[in-house]
Amino acid sequence: MPCKGLGPAISRNFVSVLFFLIPVAFFPFLNDSFALPKAFLFWMFVPLFFLTDDFTADREEIPVYFLAGIYFLLSLFSIYPALSFKGLYRYYFSGFFSLFAGLSLFRILRNFPEKDVKRHMSFLLLAVLLTCSAVFFGQGRISSTFGNPNFYGGVLAALLPYALYCSLSKRVYVVHLIFFATALLMTYSRASWAGSAAGILFFAAAGKKDAASGRARVIAVRNLLAAAALIFAGALIVAPGFAAGVFKRAVSAFDLSEADIVSRFEGYTASMAVFREKPLTGYGPESFSILFRAHAPASFVRQTGGLAHAGYSHSYPLQILTETGLAGLGAWVFLIFVLVRKAFVSRELFKKAAGAAVTAFCVTNLFAFPSITEMLVFWFSAAVIYGFPAGGPSPRVMLPASLTFRKKRFLTAVRFAMVSGALLILSAPLVSEVFFTAGAKTSSSEEAYSRLRRAASFFPADYHLMNAGKRCLLFYDETLSP
Repeated sequence: MPCKGLGPAISRNFVSVLFFLIPVAFFPFLNDSFALPKAFLFWMFVPLFFLTDDFTADREEIPVYFLAGIYFLLSLFSIYPALSFKGLYRYYFSGFFSLFAGLSLFRILRNFPEKDVKRHMSFLLLAVLLTCSAVFFGQGRISSTFGNPNFYGGVLAALLPYALYCSLSKRVYVVHLIFFATALLMTYSRASWAGSAAGILFFAAAGKKDAASGRARVIAVRNLLAAAALIFAGALIVAPGFAAGVFKRAVSAFDLSEADIVSRFEGYTASMAVFREKPLTGYGPESFSILFRAHAPASFVRQTGGLAHAGYSHSYPLQILTETGLAGLGAWVFLIFVLVRKAFVSRELFKKAAGAAVTAFCVTNLFAFPSITEMLVFWFSAAVIYGFPAGGPSPRVMLPASLTFRKKRFLTAVRFAMVSGALLILSAPLVSEVFFTAGAKTSSSEEAYSRLRRAASFFPADYHLMNAGKRCLLFYDETLSP
């Protein structure tokens, strides 16, 4: 329940602002223009959680807390704890901090009234709709403000069920459907196409047992057909070869000789080799980036060069299995099973849409890796599926009246110390990025070295150090050139 000191309105508006900013966040002056800004904003749910939560829990939420507990322990005893907690720089940020930010968001949303949660969803859908302006300017595979077409496709696939749900009551959301579907096709992301199809099928199948949703399904089919007809007509007029390109891309998923697919199988091979070494607990979240080169097939190194590097295996379940072993994967599977089951048997269409979003997320990332925005959608959906107390959130007292004034003051001080500590720790990667960008742009090698060292002191993960090493190698090669 939002803290009285902060004010429910301020807390609610802060969440809405974050929901709007995370998808559109893009800082071109940074080296990591896309992922780091989104990760920093996503992490801000952690201090808000410390500031507003009452730290009580329901027994039915055990799968959520079990996953967080497992990840904390695996990160603590990781071969590289700093990397496991903060996550791999650039694109990924899938360490414990991001999972804890998702848990914080889950806690925050669980104590908002349903109308407020839907309000947050509308801000999220509006922000992603704005990113769809890329369909007018993009050439080839579009990625908009996400830096990678697969990440953008994953977000669109997970949000399509929500756009479809909203279009049942408000026709204006058919516009969202049209642009989301068009942008999704223009990402040429085969995994996202499969995920979106799975999500929509879940949404349709979950409503079959409920007679009251029959009319809703008819409206949903009508809206989908209308969106598909408009997209098809527009493609024929504006880009006659677009449909052929989409078909060719879809068929290529079955061509096992394609270079992209071959490299993914090599990633799978390396993943299984790492998993066999420590199958129960793995080496820790985000450890794949460190271990990959030692286990990558020689063909992968020959294809990508002497600095061959990979941060993920192009399969999220396999990545989890590799990094966290059977313990981590089991915790994830347990949570997802609970979410999908609760959504499927629910009689509320909003929860079914959330279940469809979770389904799209899972199917997409069978062959991909989720970005920060996809994790935002996942934890939002988890909160929706778990639902809200009847009649709104139950009133909870932040500090019991029985406490003495001194104890109340002490607990308040502890709360704000946690908030301040979270802000300092979670701001470190952004500070590091400023130094790293400055070092990368300077023409003086000595000054660049100093700034890169300073950047690494704020964010001791491998990416900055790896790029510093690349810079040194390139400089060395230049000195050897005639």
